[in-house]
Amino acid sequence: HAAVAEHLQARGGEPARLALHWEAAGHDQRAGAAWRAAAQAALAGGRREDEVRLLARAADCFTRAARHDDAFEADLARVIGSVTVEGAEAGLALADRLVAQARTLAQRAAALTRRASVLQWLVRAADAAEACAEVLALAEQGDRSGAGDVPVALATRLFAVGIRASSLASLGQAGAGAELMAAWGERARTCNDAEARLVFFGTYCTVLTYANRRREAVSAGERHIALARAAGRRDELLSGLTNVSAAQVFLGRLDHAIALAREAQQLADSLGQDRAAAAVNAANLGWYLVAAGSYGEGLGLIEDALAALRSLVATSALVANVEWLLADALIARGPPARAAPL
Repeated sequence: HAAVAEHLQARGGEPARLALHWEAAGHDQRAGAAWRAAAQAALAGGRREDEVRLLARAADCFTRAARHDDAFEADLARVIGSVTVEGAEAGLALADRLVAQARTLAQRAAALTRRASVLQWLVRAADAAEACAEVLALAEQGDRSGAGDVPVALATRLFAVGIRASSLASLGQAGAGAELMAAWGERARTCNDAEARLVFFGTYCTVLTYANRRREAVSAGERHIALARAAGRRDELLSGLTNVSAAQVFLGRLDHAIALAREAQQLADSLGQDRAAAAVNAANLGWYLVAAGSYGEGLGLIEDALAALRSLVATSALVANVEWLLADALIARGPPARAAPL
């Protein structure tokens, strides 16, 4: 098995095949690294279920190899996918375990940041904002102490800033959230962590949209889209197209918004995994079509999307957002009686 793995690795073999042979050969550290690479490829392709499963295998291999920091990082990367695949409560339980297991200030900050992202899914914006404030306080504490602990990475700080800002926006404080992100904008542009940069500008677009600063939102969103295309991150591209289309429609650029939303819908169909994101985009597209006068197609898309979201993420704020889109579309169509219960 080791010989086969060496042979495949020299020829650029698929990470999952490498991992199987390294694991069978008892080379757990190499197997863990290969499983992690396979998980990253799955994420890039939008295959969240595969990503979660492969990261769990990576963490198991690293644990057997006594590479505890690598196991921690693999589990940390698994938190967000676990929310989508296994449910928010499972993601929260994993994040809580990582907070308890953290051995350094940097690990604790990273785990708290992941926990905050799960709290957002559970519509606990105040708790998420508080957790991120703790992360930023830990980072400052480490910077001041200089006690030799591993400093909190800029990427972790940027994730925390984004989650705190979007949580503030959910609490009706979008202006404060936008100002917080603006203060970190230059550091985000120069951050070496491509994932942190990507997520930051995606979140910035959303927060600016909440703050009714839509031209700035389009600028941040277009940067997000460009970063997603460059990284081959179709999942993030889907999010970016959805966000920018929403901002464009409020600027009166309805044709552009519909074109972006249709591209996002095609992308969601090709990904085939993130059904919640696909449903949100379909609902947005439906709302734009209603605004353009295509009532039949538009209402059908919104109603189908709402049914899908209620079955997938019943406790998410996404459901409430799409209920609002449907109510607004029904009012635009004619008698508002059906809109009142929504």
